[in-house]
Amino acid sequence: MGGKRKKGEDKIMAFPFFATKDFAGVTGVITMGPNHNPIKGVTVIKVDQGQFVYQTTINP
Repeated sequence: MGGKRKKGEDKIMAFPFFATKDFAGVTGVITMGPNHNPIKGVTVIKVDQGQFVYQTTINP
């Protein structure tokens, strides 16, 4: 499996991910920010008597 990567190969493989913009994924729309941080909404769920209850979604 795997093997050694060549110098700089990790950057080449990561670049398309870091360029992600407005990708509609399972957990919502995601865009990678300028410092490679994901910018996406957060879903707030409350546990009420052992049941998960949707409260709201907070979008950036």
